[in-house]
Amino acid sequence: MSTITFQDTWTSFSGTETSVRCTTSPNRTPTGAQDRKTALSVSIYHGTADLSSGSSKMYLQGYSYGIQFVGSGKGNNEVCIADLIETRDHQTHDLIHKITRILAIRYRRPCYVQLSSRTSGFALNGPDQISLLQGIANCIDSHTVEGSSAEKQKLGG
Repeated sequence: MSTITFQDTWTSFSGTETSVRCTTSPNRTPTGAQDRKTALSVSIYHGTADLSSGSSKMYLQGYSYGIQFVGSGKGNNEVCIADLIETRDHQTHDLIHKITRILAIRYRRPCYVQLSSRTSGFALNGPDQISLLQGIANCIDSHTVEGSSAEKQKLGG
């Protein structure tokens, strides 16, 4: 099993103007690999690679929450997704749902996903969406500690 070890991480994807902030729930500290109640929180900022100045105006495009159904095993891909702030743009809505679903299944824990952009109009074509999804997963994976090989074999890893 994996334990996610980051508390506050910013990652800018090279060659793009996209930043991602990954955190665990602010009031919970992961106690070990078995802690599946600790939610991931992923904030995606498209159109800016430097948020440190604090002067970047961003538009919230959407915000969702996803969790695997109770009793879902490793091979089960059933995820309940709720829009906390819904967008009117169907492509953006679908992208937020894809990200939420993939992260909830991959890391088997609840997940909040926020998508913001520099402009009020937001659009990513198919290849850019795939690249963004891979970048987010890499950001989280770089802050993940794998369990023992016995645990990995038990999980089929």
